[in-house]
Amino acid sequence: MKAYATKGKDNEKIVNKITRLVNKYKKTGINKENICGLVSTLMIDVQSMKGLVGPEKKDLVIDLIYSVIEQIDAGEEDSELETVLKTMVPPMIDSFSVMLKVNKACACIKFK
Repeated sequence: MKAYATKGKDNEKIVNKITRLVNKYKKTGINKENICGLVSTLMIDVQSMKGLVGPEKKDLVIDLIYSVIEQIDAGEEDSELETVLKTMVPPMIDSFSVMLKVNKACACIKFK
């Protein structure tokens, strides 16, 4: 978090969120079925942070998700599942981002 220019209040909020997510996913594990929920949750949290631009927010979300995955999957080396999940994250963020932008643009259009 120190690498990102965020306010202390934002840092505290994200750290608390990560702690809750790690505890939640330690019980259930992270897999290809629930990774989307994790990505979207962190994207929404990071989206509201001031002082970061789009690419910085994406990098922060990636770093946070990788951190959660690494804390849950024991061992020094990445397992095959961990590697697959980490590979899925950046394109998933891009897809969600496009979807949010399209949704926002459509909300501006008034239909009669």
